[in-house]
Amino acid sequence: MFFASLEFLLFFTALFFIFFFSPLRIRSTVLLVASLLFIAFFSPAFLVYAILFSFVNYRVALWISKETNLKRRRNAFLAGQVFNIGGLILFKYLTFIVENILFIVGVETSDYGLLGKIVLPLGISYYTFQGISYLYLVYKAKDQPERCFLNLALYMLYFPKIIAGPIERHRKFLPQINFSGFRFDHQRVVEGGQLVMWGMFKKLVVGDTLGIVVNKVYGDVEVFQGIPLIITFIIQPLQIYFDFSGYTDMALGFSKIFGIQLTDNFRRPFFAQTVGEFWRRWHITLSSWCNDFIYNRLLIKHRQWGKKAAIYAVFSSFLVIGIWHGANWTFVMLGVLQGVALTYEFFSKRRRMRWSRTVPTFIYKWGSRGLVYLFFSISLIFFFAQNIGDAFHFMSFLPKIQDIGNTHYGFNVVRWEAGFALLMALLVLILEWMIEDKGIRLKAWFNGLQWGYRWGGYILWVFIVVYFSKNQLVFVYAEF
Repeated sequence: MFFASLEFLLFFTALFFIFFFSPLRIRSTVLLVASLLFIAFFSPAFLVYAILFSFVNYRVALWISKETNLKRRRNAFLAGQVFNIGGLILFKYLTFIVENILFIVGVETSDYGLLGKIVLPLGISYYTFQGISYLYLVYKAKDQPERCFLNLALYMLYFPKIIAGPIERHRKFLPQINFSGFRFDHQRVVEGGQLVMWGMFKKLVVGDTLGIVVNKVYGDVEVFQGIPLIITFIIQPLQIYFDFSGYTDMALGFSKIFGIQLTDNFRRPFFAQTVGEFWRRWHITLSSWCNDFIYNRLLIKHRQWGKKAAIYAVFSSFLVIGIWHGANWTFVMLGVLQGVALTYEFFSKRRRMRWSRTVPTFIYKWGSRGLVYLFFSISLIFFFAQNIGDAFHFMSFLPKIQDIGNTHYGFNVVRWEAGFALLMALLVLILEWMIEDKGIRLKAWFNGLQWGYRWGGYILWVFIVVYFSKNQLVFVYAEF
């Protein structure tokens, strides 16, 4: 029941009427019940673990806040974090760890096939990080724990963000679900609906259409070389951006309708001029979480190391970001690449500033943006590849250009649809450029149009989205 499915739209329509016709005092409970039903649709077992996870974090936070003995308070905190991190390791990393240990000692992993049957619970990577930060802030910053279990469960399991984030902070989310004084706001519903439509367009028309190409190539990368790999290399940043940001827009839009403001995960990342800036614009809630709870903590703890502390903190943070995506050496390489790039930027800052004064601003700006895009696409080879061997095959066979006259390359996608998707991607990037560099408020401009033009746009959207819905794929980040 993903956001762009008919089942979800029926589910959300029913929830919309139930929510707004319910008394204010039970509206948070209505959202919690809807979230539990949403998880149960995927698996009742996922639901059982999600409720258990929420309850343990609820009780441990209360235990920490009540404990006056510093040692017992610390032990309560550590017990909670062992539960949180241990659950993530069990479901997400245990098979990877055991298989690598068995490989080192020379044991055939096929003899332990049952390990491969561990199924990753829906949303575990997202709500585990929320649980870790929640307990940390109750313990260290002495935040007051949430006294109502239902409210904390809603914070952990709220359905618009459970599939692929954002990773919310309890300080921001929990005050929003006190609906006292809340009123139906037509304009808020319209703006939320527009966000949903925009996200659905990005996901179905661009992300999924380009995703057919990317999935085809990485599904059997050894049969491709040259032009197909070059095409995939160029479009893969666009594919994952439109897929992931499309999800985020839908999550923000659905939430806005209920009066809840989630954190936007993207801020026009392809206009970043450094890798560091890129990560302040891309998957913002994950990178900011790692910045607050890993990078800054390590930097303070090891400040006597000087510059080495910064390097250590950067690599540690991005190693976590890498393996957060999955139990595979490709994701370790993904994190290492980011660490190398950020270390280079750290030590070359003065030199790059001197370069910027020797070339025209326009060339330096767009050259920097192009290099960041290029680096990100190189990183994505390790993101999409099924293993390290596939990643190196992709890179080694990328320059071997053959069959220039072939215009299909076995991508299994209708050519005009792929061309239309690329055209729409370019159009969206132009619109983002107008916002980024020109400061044009496109949303205000659209809402200022006469109703006939706006509804004409809505009708056109329906035709385009319904047609491209046949290409629908699972959200990329739903797998994490």
